[in-house]
Amino acid sequence: MIRCKLVETIHPDDTQVGTRVGRAVSGDVLSLGRAAACKIYLPDRRIRLEHALIRRAEDGALYLDATGPLLVDQKTQTSVRLVVG
Repeated sequence: MIRCKLVETIHPDDTQVGTRVGRAVSGDVLSLGRAAACKIYLPDRRIRLEHALIRRAEDGALYLDATGPLLVDQKTQTSVRLVVG
């Protein structure tokens, strides 16, 4: 089971001041994207409907697996091990 806290900054208008809202997200696999079924919904037209998955490997590490290329640490990748920081 993967558990995380998702923190979103909501801007009610075009000002720089926003409100931070946190919510817990959990599941065996966390899906990210614009699709309504995604655990982590990202309402941005640049994001694919099913953009990526966060999964736990057998060794306990978390991986981000994308459906297409992602820019991570200035490198194009489709799968990357997630680490704190």
